Amino acid sequence: MDPRPPETLGRYRLLSEAPVPGSSKTYRAEDPFLGREVLLKALEAGSAPAERAARFRQEMRLAARLSHPGLFRVLDAGEDGDWLWFAMERLEGRTLRAEMDERKRLPLARALGVLVGILLPLDYLHASQVVHRDVKPENVLLVPCRLEPEGRPVLLDLGIAKDRSDAGRTITRHGERALGSEYYAAPEALADAARATFASDVYSTGVLLYEMLAGRLPVGSNFPALDDCVPDAPCWIQMLFETMHASDERARFAKAGDVLAALREQVSPEAWHATARSGSSPHDPPRSAREWEAARAPGSGRGKTPFWLAWLPGRGRAP
Repeated sequence: MDPRPPETLGRYRLLSEAPVPGSSKTYRAEDPFLGREVLLKALEAGSAPAERAARFRQEMRLAARLSHPGLFRVLDAGEDGDWLWFAMERLEGRTLRAEMDERKRLPLARALGVLVGILLPLDYLHASQVVHRDVKPENVLLVPCRLEPEGRPVLLDLGIAKDRSDAGRTITRHGERALGSEYYAAPEALADAARATFASDVYSTGVLLYEMLAGRLPVGSNFPALDDCVPDAPCWIQMLFETMHASDERARFAKAGDVLAALREQVSPEAWHATARSGSSPHDPPRSAREWEAARAPGSGRGKTPFWLAWLPGRGRAP
């Protein structure tokens, strides 16, 4: 069990532990100077294993360097005696795991909206040469907003992220098994955590997409196809999942931006409004990300155009 921090760290007064998932404890804290509450993540480096303290320092540096609406915003950081800490904006919401436990299966439009909301910060991380390595429902906070009262996704916990721009040093040892959650880890990361790539994050997000729609994990050899689980699934949804979930990372989308680009091609407002669903795809399912361009089966769906279409590249940007 981690020791509890002192009552104050830096200028922040700790109030209570916050139910925020992550590799280190997070606390509600008060900033008396600005009169606001923040979230404060803390670790006693003196009593923690050296590797864990190194990961926390890396998380501090990464979080301070990165800035995206789909990530927590860092406000301050410092050291207080043996304690390392950093303060973040306080966001209210519940995890995607909580929503999935409540609803079992998410409606198609909601699941695709959450998918896009996760891919956007992942795309930013990948462009910043960062592999998240722990994409899972527990690490997605759903924050209510004007466009999405059910909550827009905010990606949590960079505690085991891999900074590829810091080529001169690494914390993960070759041969070390996956540091994230086994059910969401890509095969190459399960074998060797140091081998995790942007495509490994894509695999994890594909598992998450399947679980949102099917209400179960895609484990074993005979899990059902998504179009058997989701009555109103467009023809391309199974192809998208298979290309995200390919065991061979060379057959997978290489990075989150490639998945967003594929979605942009498939989910147009016109396609979403279409009422006739094609009985089968005129193309064979793509065997690799490279073949995705040849597998543009016509999408379909019902209801109004989802707001998140404007989030896709070339259509606008997230609020």
